[in-house]
Amino acid sequence: MQESIDSGTAGSRHRIPLARYRMYVALGCVVVGAGCDLTVTNPGPVQDRFLAEPASHPALVHGAGKALVQAMNSVVLTSAYLSREVFPTGTIGPGSPGGQILQRALIDDNESGGEWNALHTARYVGEHAAEILEETDGDAALLTRANIYAGFANKMLGEHFCEVTYDGGGIEPAEAALERAEAQFTAALETATGELRLQALAGRAQARVLLQNWAGAAADAEQVPLDFEGLLPTDGIVGSAGVQNNVWMVVAAVPYRGHTTRFTFFEEYYTQTRDPRVAWETVPGFPVGNTQLQGYGPVPFARQSSKNNAPNAPYRLASGREMQLIRAEAILQQNPASWSDALALINGARTSVRNEDGAPLEGWSASSLDETWDALMRERGIEVWLEGKRMGDLRRWKELNVPGDVDAQLPQWDHLSPGFFATEPSRCMPIPRSEQLTNPNITEGECEGCGVQFGSGQGG
Repeated sequence: MQESIDSGTAGSRHRIPLARYRMYVALGCVVVGAGCDLTVTNPGPVQDRFLAEPASHPALVHGAGKALVQAMNSVVLTSAYLSREVFPTGTIGPGSPGGQILQRALIDDNESGGEWNALHTARYVGEHAAEILEETDGDAALLTRANIYAGFANKMLGEHFCEVTYDGGGIEPAEAALERAEAQFTAALETATGELRLQALAGRAQARVLLQNWAGAAADAEQVPLDFEGLLPTDGIVGSAGVQNNVWMVVAAVPYRGHTTRFTFFEEYYTQTRDPRVAWETVPGFPVGNTQLQGYGPVPFARQSSKNNAPNAPYRLASGREMQLIRAEAILQQNPASWSDALALINGARTSVRNEDGAPLEGWSASSLDETWDALMRERGIEVWLEGKRMGDLRRWKELNVPGDVDAQLPQWDHLSPGFFATEPSRCMPIPRSEQLTNPNITEGECEGCGVQFGSGQGG
């Protein structure tokens, strides 16, 4: 058999005979006019003392940002299934969640490891970068970014997981991750200027909402202008699920068509309003998903077209309109009798958006506290669609038993396939089985949702 090696990227790899490869290397040596030393020496792990060098700092922080992209790639898509922001087509492919998630919007401790590992990697890299920059009196802007990246990773950890652990420690409530995030955003604000300051304020407002610190959340949110967008860049390297926008990749039809906006709230809403925030499109030649959904069959395919709509589309971490909705919710939580003031803020954010014909969106009407809550929950779902926030919203509204109809925020799909979809999806992700088995401070069955059997229809 002729020896050969791989050449090219993952998406365009081909085989080159080893003898020919050696010839190419030799020719390269001749062209540059010097002999080539083909010896390769493994330098071993990079010692921590080199990370203290200022030349290493940009790479450290860049790595923290890329780790956060990888976490977003995992969490945004999984939580979109669990909160029914999208409908599953039954596909398999890069980033595709497990069967219970796709089929029933339920997640157990056998399926939560990818999200757990990605978020912990992102928060650790960001925290470690911030620690090194702090100790070495590093560049203020880099230190700010490191704290912001760590803050968003920890915020998402507390937002999505029922409980948390850190570095092999014991089980802590999800609030521990949110408090950690709040502290990191506060640290970022000590060095932040310009857009980075707005990102830190918006991130801290989000963490404070989840901690039910309404006065603090509103104070932060009020400082963020309505047109602000806090974006996390992706690299858009096609075929690399780690750094491109994975929510796009799984519907790019090359070849994956992994979820659809059909059967969701957004299908009919966009048709009626042409709200560009939740725009979707059909794809000529691809009327259905690329596999079949068990219990349903071929699923009509339509994909998002204005958000997460390209390999290099950035993830939106926060928006100014989201901040105004936080201020509205703070009013409803602290002073329910002033629901009309909250409605004014909700509609102020909503009517600042123009539909695809250029006309401002019409505001929501409400004549009671309950109806105002319904308007808030609906508008938040539209504003933060496919940003990895809906699952946390539904969880806290349910736990707080807020006025309005929280259950109505979830599409009910049982009529499509009777008995197949769970009546109530999982509201949080359990600590994964891998952590339970390797962490000496967790005893069997100790964590919430550990060992759940979904035959009973119970979620995490």
